[in-house]
This record gives sequence, structure tokens and C-alpha cells, in this order.
Amino acid sequence: MKDISEKRAVELRWHDVGSIVSEEIKGILGLPVQCKVNVVDGSFWDVTFIGYRLPLPKLCQLLQATQATPEDWEDALPDEGGVDVNSIGIVLAEKLISRHLKLAFRPQVSRALGRGLSKGLPVAADQSPRGASSDAHELYPGGHTR
Repeated sequence: MKDISEKRAVELRWHDVGSIVSEEIKGILGLPVQCKVNVVDGSFWDVTFIGYRLPLPKLCQLLQATQATPEDWEDALPDEGGVDVNSIGIVLAEKLISRHLKLAFRPQVSRALGRGLSKGLPVAADQSPRGASSDAHELYPGGHTR
């Protein structure tokens, strides 16, 4: 029999995800940018800026502020060049959400859950209210928990 463990979950609706990303962009860059989450086929999502294109130097600031890995940089920067972007992908959005909630992601396999997406397992044992090392917080954008 598998070990069973209890996990606490953080429930976010897609609107909340967009708001959190907006707040983090304002906090890091000082820019009031309205964000909207786009869900594609229930298996992919990104965050689009409403009425704004983010210059690449500002995108780089976000990547630096979230301590992005070289792979994260490659994922975030546009393939075809250009001087700005109108959206960010899952990886950077998750990093901004983690920063906002003070949780660190431990990615796991994605699976569609109705209106949302199961994308990651943030772990914040040292920041849990009880301080127990076994506590974990699961984050499922779209308002679903597992």
C-alpha cells in the first residue's frame, strides 16, 4: 500500500491568477499591467497583457527577479526576435505566483481538471503556519484542488 499524506491546497481561480501576475509585475517593474489567463485545450495556459506589450528589457527584469534558470529564460524569450511580448508562458507565470504566495514550485505532471489545470506542487515547509517539514501546499490554477 502506498504512503498516504495529507496536503494543504491553495485554490486559485483563473481571475486570481491574472490578478496575482498583475500585482507581481507592478511590484517588480512598477508597471500597472492588466493580465488575463488564456486556457488552450485544457492542457496549456498563458497570461496575456491587456492593451500592453512588455519590452524585452522588462521581461528580463521579471526573469531576474524570479531567479529564472537558463531553461526558463529560453522558454520566456520570443523565438522570432522582436522588441516586446504581449504575454508570458506558464513557467514565468508560475514563478511570479510562487513569489507572490511565498511558495516554491516542485513541478509535477499536468492534467486537465474541468475549468482549470493541475500544474505544480509548491512546497513551503519552512513557511507553513505549524513549521512542520512535512507540510506542502498544492496550487492548482483555475479554482481546483486535488
